[in-house]
Amino acid sequence: MIRALSTSLGHRFTGPSALVWARRLKSVVTVGDDPEEALVRFVSDNVDGPTACAHAPADRHSQRPTHPTASGQPLPVTRVSAYGPPMDPTPCCGLDPTEPLTGAMLLGAGLAQSLGHCVGMCGPIQTAFSLSCRRGGSSHGFLAVSLSLYHGGRLTSYVTLGVLFALVGTLGGASSSTQWVRAGVSIGIGALMLILGIGLLDLLPTRRWIESSDLAGAVADRIRRLLATRNRFGQYGLGVANGFLPCGPVVVTALAAASTGSPARGAFTMLLFGVGTLPALALLGMGVGTLGTRLRLRLTQIGAVLLLLIGVQLGLRGAAALGWIPHLRLGPAVIW
Repeated sequence: MIRALSTSLGHRFTGPSALVWARRLKSVVTVGDDPEEALVRFVSDNVDGPTACAHAPADRHSQRPTHPTASGQPLPVTRVSAYGPPMDPTPCCGLDPTEPLTGAMLLGAGLAQSLGHCVGMCGPIQTAFSLSCRRGGSSHGFLAVSLSLYHGGRLTSYVTLGVLFALVGTLGGASSSTQWVRAGVSIGIGALMLILGIGLLDLLPTRRWIESSDLAGAVADRIRRLLATRNRFGQYGLGVANGFLPCGPVVVTALAAASTGSPARGAFTMLLFGVGTLPALALLGMGVGTLGTRLRLRLTQIGAVLLLLIGVQLGLRGAAALGWIPHLRLGPAVIW
């Protein structure tokens, strides 16, 4: 039956794809069914819309490819997907920051981490920069422009990291035409995000390793040289340097960007996270007091959990693409 389906739809089903469709066929075919009629019924129930079948004749009125039924009437045929509902295919397998749920998680992770972790790590840098900008009776307008340039530089670094990590992920197979390769990359990146995410909860020493690396020391030296600058280009450069300062949450988010298989989506992934960090750090730079230590710790943990959930989502998407588990949706939102 699976061979008949392959022949009729002009698509070769192998590996996990064949297993998924064989299970679907088994669920609708009963003992005593005529194989040809059962196949037509299955295609009729599961297929609708434009197709990629090269051999299927097109209806001369709609120019839509068709497949003949037992009665001789043309039946529209769709591109067959090995995962998700055929009428609304689920994207495989990496992160898509344009999905509302994923985008909200990235923004939320950035906001929570900025209120907790970032205020502790980057807060002193920004406070020293703000004090330097206020020297000599500088106006609030001068400070606002200075902080805007600083944060613009920081977001530039995040977007650049997103592009670079996405390119590495693409080279590693995140955009491969072979589904099991993309699924494997998604599972691998998800597992690495879990390990580093657990480190953000201080249950593993990974965050300390990242933030105390030789690269961190070199970037910190550059930051110290630029802290007192009043040159606009130097202020932007300070933000760029700060954005490249090795940081646990940034590295975990950049790994998520690597799974997107697209430099544009990778850049947007990091941009969403960076935008989430803006409110807290901008208020801190304008002189608003920081939160208590205990609350900051809780917010850091919330941000870490959100990044962990993204890692879990990537792993489950890869597993679902391989047919190990079913895909899950909540209305239009793809969970995995």
